[in-house]
Amino acid sequence: MDKLLEDYKAYYRTRSKRYAGHPHFGRLASAEKALADAMEHCTDLSGQNSEIKKLAELTAVAQTVDIATYRYQVYTQLKETVRAKGNRELMDHYQANLDTEPMSIVRANTEIMINNVKEVGEDITIVDHFMDLVRRLEVIEWYQYGEALPEWESKMRKIAEELRAKYIDHKQWFLDETRKYYPSYDFRWHLLWEERHRRLIPFPDGVIAERITVLKAKQPWH
Repeated sequence: MDKLLEDYKAYYRTRSKRYAGHPHFGRLASAEKALADAMEHCTDLSGQNSEIKKLAELTAVAQTVDIATYRYQVYTQLKETVRAKGNRELMDHYQANLDTEPMSIVRANTEIMINNVKEVGEDITIVDHFMDLVRRLEVIEWYQYGEALPEWESKMRKIAEELRAKYIDHKQWFLDETRKYYPSYDFRWHLLWEERHRRLIPFPDGVIAERITVLKAKQPWH
C-alpha cells in the first residue's frame, strides 16, 4: 500500500480515538469515527472522494456544535448570560438547519460569535467604567478631605476642585468614545448587580450602592 495513504489512515485512526467516550464531545467522537472508517476503505488519495470530503466537513460541524453546547452549559452555570447567548443561538441554528450544506453551519458560527463578541464587549464595559470612575472619585476625595499641613491644605482643596471638573468632562468623554463602538451604549449601572459583574467588583454592596448614587448624578458635588 502507498506509504502516504497508510500514514493518512493511521492519522485518522488515531484522531478518531481522541474524543471517544468524552462526555462533552459525543457528536465529534461519532463524526471522527465515521471519517476514520471511510478512510480505511480509501484506495487512492489522488482522486476526488466526495464522501470523505463531506465527512470531514461534518467533523468540523460536530466540533463547532459540541463546543457551543459545552460552553453554553458552563456559561449558564456561571450565570454569564451574555456569553451563553451566542452559543445558544448557534445551537438553535444548528437544529433548524440539519439538512443544509455542512459548512454553512461553520460559517454561521463565525457570524454568530462575532456578533456575540460585540455584545460581550458592550456588556463588560460597564464594569470598566465603574472601576475607572470610582478610582477617580477616590483621588478627588483624598484631595478634598485628606489631612494636610496648613500650608498645603488650600492647595489640596484647589486640586480637588480641578479634579471634579475633569471628572465630569472625563465621564462624558468616556460615554462619547464608547458610543463610537456601541451606538446605544449608556451607563446602565443596574447591570453591576448582575452576578457576572458583581463577582468582579471587590467592594461591599453598600459601597457599590453609594458609588452608583454619585455616578448617576450629573453634578455629584452640588
